[in-house]
Amino acid sequence: MNNDLMYKLLKAQIKASGQAEISVVGVSMNPNLFDGDRITVSPCENYIPGDILIFNYKQEGLLVHRLLYSKDEKYFCKGDNSFRL
Repeated sequence: MNNDLMYKLLKAQIKASGQAEISVVGVSMNPNLFDGDRITVSPCENYIPGDILIFNYKQEGLLVHRLLYSKDEKYFCKGDNSFRL
């Protein structure tokens, strides 16, 4: 499925019911989240370091990563088991 379409469907589900459930794919959030884990996604007004965010990232699609910090309305996130921001 197209990444943009998946993102739009996720946003629509959250708007309709206040939350959505998705499956984690990959190992970037080990040891806290594992491949196949199901997580509930809900909107938030403000994010603080340590929060787990789901976002559409370039051509990679939806990413589930932890917020490290924000600066000038930009969020800097990375997977718990990843080296790149």
